[in-house]
Amino acid sequence: MKLMSSSALLLEDLRMKLMSSSGLRLEDLRIPFEEIRLATKDFSKENLIGVYGPYIVYKGQFTNKHLQYYTAAVKRFTFRHHEGQEGFFKELNVISRIHHENIISFIGYCQEDIEMIIVYKYAINGTLGDHLRNPNKLLSLTWPQRLKICLGAAKAINYLHFGLEDCVVIHRNIKSDAIFLDENLEAKISSVRYSKVTDRNQQHIYESVFSHNNYIDPIYQESGIVKKEADVYSFGVVMFELLTGTLAYKAMKIGDGEPLLLINLVRRYYHVDGLDTLIDRQIRDQTDRRSLDIFKETAHRCISYNLNDRPSMDRIVKRITEALDIHVALTKCHSSSSELQVKIDKTALIEHGIMSPTAMGWGGWQLPVALFVNLGSGDPWLTRHTERRGSIPWMSANAGVFRQNATGRRELHTVAHVFASRAITNSPNHHEKRDGMAQARYRASRFPVKMEGESVGEEQNNEFTKMVFSWSIDDIFNEDLYKYEVENIPLAFVCEEHYFGSFVYPLLEETHAELASSMEIMYRAPFAEILSFNESKCGENMVYDVSVGPWKNPFSERGKYAYQTLPGDLLVLVDGKPESISDLRRVGRTWALSSVKSNEVDSTSITIKVKASKPIEF
Repeated sequence: MKLMSSSALLLEDLRMKLMSSSGLRLEDLRIPFEEIRLATKDFSKENLIGVYGPYIVYKGQFTNKHLQYYTAAVKRFTFRHHEGQEGFFKELNVISRIHHENIISFIGYCQEDIEMIIVYKYAINGTLGDHLRNPNKLLSLTWPQRLKICLGAAKAINYLHFGLEDCVVIHRNIKSDAIFLDENLEAKISSVRYSKVTDRNQQHIYESVFSHNNYIDPIYQESGIVKKEADVYSFGVVMFELLTGTLAYKAMKIGDGEPLLLINLVRRYYHVDGLDTLIDRQIRDQTDRRSLDIFKETAHRCISYNLNDRPSMDRIVKRITEALDIHVALTKCHSSSSELQVKIDKTALIEHGIMSPTAMGWGGWQLPVALFVNLGSGDPWLTRHTERRGSIPWMSANAGVFRQNATGRRELHTVAHVFASRAITNSPNHHEKRDGMAQARYRASRFPVKMEGESVGEEQNNEFTKMVFSWSIDDIFNEDLYKYEVENIPLAFVCEEHYFGSFVYPLLEETHAELASSMEIMYRAPFAEILSFNESKCGENMVYDVSVGPWKNPFSERGKYAYQTLPGDLLVLVDGKPESISDLRRVGRTWALSSVKSNEVDSTSITIKVKASKPIEF
């Protein structure tokens, strides 16, 4: 009884901490034990996933509030194990604070009598370690898939290090078996029960090493001082696992040499042959050399014995993104047209009005491209929210940057970057919001080029190339974006994709600046109470019908007319009216982007049909 009283106090203390720091109601996430028992068929052997010391993991079939079935992973902590109770509360303390698309989704928990259970979303493709152990699964992992898995995991760790307002989370257990893969092979970090939570101002903490495996930073092992750089080292080991197709704890023998573990082999061969001996054959001969070099150089810096040489996780995210962009761009080039190097003839650019000798721009000349993102119509950053009524949470919606068009109609636009020239079409470009990604489309003139033995023809002037730039909303709202290095656009290109690909980071910076600036004033925007929220019966995924009451505070400072919802408005659905952009990143806050498809108005309410960027459950 004394132990049970202690656990009740721990849970109550956790509740108070979470409610005071993030507004999260832990009680709302409680799942009755009977529901879990039924979902796992009384914890049957057929649903057993594995036994892992202080806990056992089962697969369970649950139903949500819309009576839809979903599969979850049920982690049942062993009450009698000396680490069971402590591990349960430690893990619950960490996982209930964090929310990121590349961290395994926390569904809920149960703490009844001696039962201590945490429920997560089930990752159907197992772990990255499972793929590395299985030759058939490993064979199916292409280089871009490996890069995307690595990129997702890096973003999750970067979030733990820099994405929380009031603390830093050091994972301490990064390894291939802690990276789960969903149905789309998207990485989902797990195993947070060994994580350490520190204040932002605390540079390091003293903590004994919980395990001596082949992923643990040797500096941490020797000193007992754990820093963010320890996660960077472990992540570098995982990067080399993906590069070589070999697990860190399996000894390999190269030629007549003695069997060595992966990292020891990397240190031996990195400066001998650039790891060509070790790189997985599946990718070595089918991958662009520049992409491989960026990846392996980044991984090698991660495992440096000098902490100052190890890159931060935000830098690692950028470098992996570069490796992926290069591979994708050059793959498109090789599969389409000539592999001849294209060189821009500056004289021809000036003659065709695309380049001005005095124009401001990257490399001192004006780019032949216009990007125009249309976010719909309305007043700037309109916000609306609801009070809680039953199971309906608070929500708000935001639209974008105000502009007045030539006809006087109020429209919302974000201009990421505009370069005017005679080669640019004057038609408005269309913005699409799909599956959580912002896609900006533009039409740009096929730039005049001069190859050996050819001249630039006038007929090229009327040819247009449609390109699509995509970036995640998290990228747009990334406060550290300006720390990324934006390289000058080069004068020589392998192909058009290489040319246009060099615009991505500059355009993303401009988009970030516009959105961040606009959102800082949204506390002055109109809002309305949501009366009901339901899935639409139109048959399309992630489409919802939202009924709202009359607008309150319908006039913005610059607006002369009351706001009216129009198709194309970009909305942000959030669990509370935000005062500024920083509110959207508060711990425990959830939000999703959506766009208005249609709306109907009657005497008492407005019903808005929206397409959301991700599924919304209330």
